[in-house]
Amino acid sequence: MTSVMKTLLLNPPSFEKFDGGASSRWPATREIESYWYPVWLSYPAGMLPGSRLLDASPHSVSPEQTVEIARTYDFVVLFTSTVGFSNDIALVRMMKNAKPDLKVAFVGPHVQVKPESLLSSPEIDFIVSGEFDHAVVEFAEGKPISQIHGAGYRQNGGIRLNPSRPQLQTEDLDKLPFATEIYKRDLIIENYNVPFLLHPYVSFYTSRGCPALCTFCLWPQTLSGHAWRVRSSENVASEVRQVGPNLLSAQFAEKMDQLSACHVLIQAQLAGEVGDLPAGRNALAPAVVPGNAGAARGRPQETEQQPQDRGLPRTV
Repeated sequence: MTSVMKTLLLNPPSFEKFDGGASSRWPATREIESYWYPVWLSYPAGMLPGSRLLDASPHSVSPEQTVEIARTYDFVVLFTSTVGFSNDIALVRMMKNAKPDLKVAFVGPHVQVKPESLLSSPEIDFIVSGEFDHAVVEFAEGKPISQIHGAGYRQNGGIRLNPSRPQLQTEDLDKLPFATEIYKRDLIIENYNVPFLLHPYVSFYTSRGCPALCTFCLWPQTLSGHAWRVRSSENVASEVRQVGPNLLSAQFAEKMDQLSACHVLIQAQLAGEVGDLPAGRNALAPAVVPGNAGAARGRPQETEQQPQDRGLPRTV
């Protein structure tokens, strides 16, 4: 059996009192701490045996503690952000001083739009653009980086960007592990809150992509693309059932087949597999919040799908 690199999926420490929003970090503080789940990192964490998802800020893990944890791993996948990029580089430098043979991949929108960061940051072994679920798993399983779609790395004094990876479709999304399984395994659920909810919550995605063309929204312009792709309603219901009787409300964005999802959720409720779900989309109770937060607030959605660029290998 092929050995798999022991992998740490890392949402790194942020600035003190800075919010941890949208799977990353806001460049601002508020009077109330608010943390969103590192959903994107949970999927490869569920596919790699022996892995760990470390969400540092909600668990009050310091940079020094993070370095000590990373010493016991072979490969770190770090979800970076623009506001925290310089700190993330300094953190990885500390990691590699402690363990020189450690391999590090940076993922997230910042390195996708600024792949030239590879040239000024030798601490990064490679980056991944777009959906990185399978790319980092393939590297951990020993696939040569030159054969991994979506990867970018240094080559002959420049940067090599491999062809883009085809976007995951319904059949592929249904095969991914449940994010909530990884939350239960690696995270302390009570550390997550949103100010407009009365209780801790769990959040996962029922779809990827967004056909809307909001210029201020980062995600469809980077990681997920605009093409909207959904999980099957049966697959979503299975994850909701896993959350179980403690689920008091469910909030869904417009970007999913709501009628089908509601049907399977009602069946689960009648079978006693989930708690009583109050009527209405915005009940203030422990909530499953799949999809895009902006859409959940009722922003109009466009219907035109824009396919992701499949580009050939190119040199920057």
